Amino acid sequence: MIVGEIMIPDFIVNPDFAKNKKILSNRLNEIDAFDTALEFKNKDLLEIVIDHKIPHAYRSTYLFEFKKDSWRSVKYDPFRIAAHHDEANSGKIKNALKRTNNK
Repeated sequence: MIVGEIMIPDFIVNPDFAKNKKILSNRLNEIDAFDTALEFKNKDLLEIVIDHKIPHAYRSTYLFEFKKDSWRSVKYDPFRIAAHHDEANSGKIKNALKRTNNK
């Protein structure tokens, strides 16, 4: 019996994975990272999925854990998320690239 599916690690499919993870990690720990005031607790997880909108392209998934008042990148483990965490909220970033280019 097989549980799950075979997936190629993001760092192989996306050569910019490590660079993007560092950028996201830095940005999450800036004071204005979220558009509303949020209270995070230790062990809260934040999953960021980037859908490249390219046919047959993989989505890039980044996972961060809140520890000691900051977000830290952790290895993505879908079984850990499914077994120990409930989704509290979700959302989308609208026109992310458009906003970035206008700065």
